Amino acid sequence: SNNNCQPRRPPSSISHIIKQGNMMSSSTSILCWNCNGWDSSKLHQFQQLDSLPDIIALTETHHTTRNPPYTPIPSHPFRLFNTYVVPKTITDRIQEGGVALISRYPLTSLTTITGTCKDALFAKTRFINTRGQPTRGVIGVVYRRYRASAANDILYQAMQRAIDYCTRHSLPLLIVGDLNARH
Repeated sequence: SNNNCQPRRPPSSISHIIKQGNMMSSSTSILCWNCNGWDSSKLHQFQQLDSLPDIIALTETHHTTRNPPYTPIPSHPFRLFNTYVVPKTITDRIQEGGVALISRYPLTSLTTITGTCKDALFAKTRFINTRGQPTRGVIGVVYRRYRASAANDILYQAMQRAIDYCTRHSLPLLIVGDLNARH
């Protein structure tokens, strides 16, 4: 067989992904990562980087109210977490859930947008645009559960509220996340 036709393996660490991008630009850098559990064991991957993105959006943090809500990143003092989790029915281990925003810039939680949605988090923040100028805007991190139509309907409603809010206030909107878009 021809070994040149082997599928390419995904990068094993987050540092590989970030180093491929231009982290030295004058605009805001944003990383979205399905971290599959955010704890101190994940922090070492960020410590390998020459520079951190300005805003880190995490999905599947797997945090519960019993767990500490974040692993500190000194250069990113602003953080918001939505700590919802879905336990497995037999083993009671955490299966999915939890979103977070960790930022160099101040974050103001927009609870009127997030509403009762446990799979989203929206915040007003400051971005540095491509011209190097600060601008206010809204960032949202979302997690779409696979085969959970009722929860996803609530997620879509929150996303629509974000669109409506940003349209009304003439603010840019960026939504990032894990949409579980399986074919």
